[in-house]
Amino acid sequence: MSGRDRQASRGQGQGGRDRSQRPPPQAQAAQQQRAADNRARQQRAAAGSETDQQAKPSGMKLSEPVVKAAAADGARNLAVGMQEASGEPPQNGLYQFPVLIVTSLAGHRIEAEVQQGSFNDAYSGTGQVQTAIIPSGPHGMEGRLRARDLDTGEEIEVTWDWVWFGGMLLQWLVSLVKMLFRRPGR
Repeated sequence: MSGRDRQASRGQGQGGRDRSQRPPPQAQAAQQQRAADNRARQQRAAAGSETDQQAKPSGMKLSEPVVKAAAADGARNLAVGMQEASGEPPQNGLYQFPVLIVTSLAGHRIEAEVQQGSFNDAYSGTGQVQTAIIPSGPHGMEGRLRARDLDTGEEIEVTWDWVWFGGMLLQWLVSLVKMLFRRPGR
C-alpha cells in the first residue's frame, strides 16, 4: 500500500464513509433540539395557537388583465376568470384554493403559463383552459398568469397577490398608531 492509498483510507469505516464528515456530538444535539422545536411549533400551528404570518389564513386577490399583445384585428377575445376549487363562493372576496379559467372563442387554441415563486406550470387547450389549484402562499407573495390565443396572437397577463383574511384593516391601524406615536428622531 502506497503512502497516498494509506492517506485516502484513513478515517474511513464501514462502507467507505469518512467518519470525519460526521458532526461533533454538540452539533448533533443542537440539530435534535431544533428538530424537536420545529415539531412543537408545527403542532401548535395545527392547534391554532401559532401567531406568525405563516399560520394566518391568506387569500388570493386578482388584478385586472393587462393586454400584452393585441389581436391582429384588434378584438379582445381572451378573458380570465377565477373560482374556488370547491365551487363555493370566496370568503371576503378572497380565494383560498383558486382555479383560473382562461377563455377565448370556440375553436381557438390557447396557451397559458402560471408562475408563482417556485411553482411554474403550463397549460394548453381549445376554447377554454383551466389551471390546477394555485398553491396558496404567504402574505405578500405574488404570481402571474400569461395567456396567449395562438390563432389571433392576442396575449394578456393577470397578476395576483396573497393577503390575510381580515388582517388588512388591523395591519393598517397598527402601522398608523405606530406612525403617530413614533418618537422624533427615530
